[in-house]
Amino acid sequence: MFLPLMPFDMEVEAGILRKGRLINRVIQRAHSPVRNWVKAIKAFYEEGSETVVDVTGTEQTLYGYKYAHCNTGNIRAGLLLRVTAGDNDDNFGILAGKSTNPVSPDDYALGAKYLQGSGEGHLDYGAVEVPALEEGETTIDSKTYKYMKVTVSRPVLNNASVEQTVYEVGLALHYQQDRDGDFYFLAFRDVLDTPLSIPAGETGVLRYHFRWLVPV
Repeated sequence: MFLPLMPFDMEVEAGILRKGRLINRVIQRAHSPVRNWVKAIKAFYEEGSETVVDVTGTEQTLYGYKYAHCNTGNIRAGLLLRVTAGDNDDNFGILAGKSTNPVSPDDYALGAKYLQGSGEGHLDYGAVEVPALEEGETTIDSKTYKYMKVTVSRPVLNNASVEQTVYEVGLALHYQQDRDGDFYFLAFRDVLDTPLSIPAGETGVLRYHFRWLVPV
């Protein structure tokens, strides 16, 4: 599905997984990113550093590069930036919440995150998946485009005895330097135009799509 044409676009998607199919599916243009992500991109582009706010509200220094020292001189230290949280890990990756507070560039966490677990106020987070890059052609308004799409996807099981509703969705990243820093920071946050209600015992699927269109 392609929303009104943009050369680069982000969409957030939510639905209920039932018998291998996604039902009650909603998709909308993402309102993201928040300031953290813009500052991270700037740090990487200029091989500099920026101050971001992690998911606990603590200021952290994010380096677009880092030198470590060894006996032979300077070498680049390892740097990790990922969204692929594992099963039951609600520290990062796609996260679900209950807040309807409007999105702000200064958001550093969801307004009211569902915690990992099985009772009311909790969701059972599955592992985050990033499938293979999707490429192809599409026709929009009688014009043909090449497209590329990266999708980040996560299932969330409602193990509570009551229906629970997802009003907000976010994407938090794990940033780690070998020597300087290991923290999680929010990059994207969206309030769903149509909230996703997950019945007791059923699984919701949350996705972010990153899409590029190039005229042929």
